[in-house]
Amino acid sequence: MNFEIHIFKDNIDSDISNANEYVDRLHDSKMDALVSQLEEPELTLHEEEEKHNETQLEYYLQSIELKLTFAFDYLKLEKLYQNFQVDLKKSDNSDIISYYPYIGVIYSPKLTILRQYLNAITSVISQPVNEKNDVEIRLLERVLKGTPKIIHDNKLNPENENDIQKAVYNQLIHIFPDTVREFTLPNIAKNYKPDLGIRSLKIAIEYKFVDSELEAKKFSGEIFEDVHAYDGFEDWNVFYAVIYMTEAFMTQDQLEMEFKISKVPKNWKPIIVYGKGGRKNKKQ
Repeated sequence: MNFEIHIFKDNIDSDISNANEYVDRLHDSKMDALVSQLEEPELTLHEEEEKHNETQLEYYLQSIELKLTFAFDYLKLEKLYQNFQVDLKKSDNSDIISYYPYIGVIYSPKLTILRQYLNAITSVISQPVNEKNDVEIRLLERVLKGTPKIIHDNKLNPENENDIQKAVYNQLIHIFPDTVREFTLPNIAKNYKPDLGIRSLKIAIEYKFVDSELEAKKFSGEIFEDVHAYDGFEDWNVFYAVIYMTEAFMTQDQLEMEFKISKVPKNWKPIIVYGKGGRKNKKQ
């Protein structure tokens, strides 16, 4: 019997995609329940739907676990399998889904572990981000758009990009264990260091801190410099530019139009968020 790792990954990716879909459904239903006052009959229906989604999620989690267990055995990865069992026991002490209050996101602790070990097995495979990652990308975007909430809940008053990067990294690492911070992209001319990255999604993230009209006009040039610097790296093929503004110096539509006019590649995604803070030297 041959073990075709590409077929294995495609098959297990399908299960992960389905599991992510039910996590997403549970997120939406729980968020709806928090903002809606439901009557008793509707509440019963809501609970039945939620139970169904949890049952389906559990099914796909078990399917992924079985396939990974087979892969560990076939590939004789005994040490990795032992670590896998230890980590799975940790998830047994958690609910099937967990609510992350800092960013208002629901996720599956067990699915996070399963994804981590799948990445370890298939790390030799080069596979671009595709439709199978859509749910995970939407989850990532919710976190990035929730940056002001992360800052608020951590009682921070950011003074620069570094303050924001660190806070966001501390949240992302719980959802995407392969998140890295300030990693190096070697280039002929110089080395570049994106602020954050998620290896499994091949996504790099740049944060810009803007607390004045002048910086709002200047940061675009910095982004365009990054666009050219980060081009051509196979391990990182999608980039997010998150602009943290202390006031509404620019809107999301204006930024997207500027990207379009400047012909920024479509693999660069701009996000504007607004929050408190200011540079220390400006205060002085």
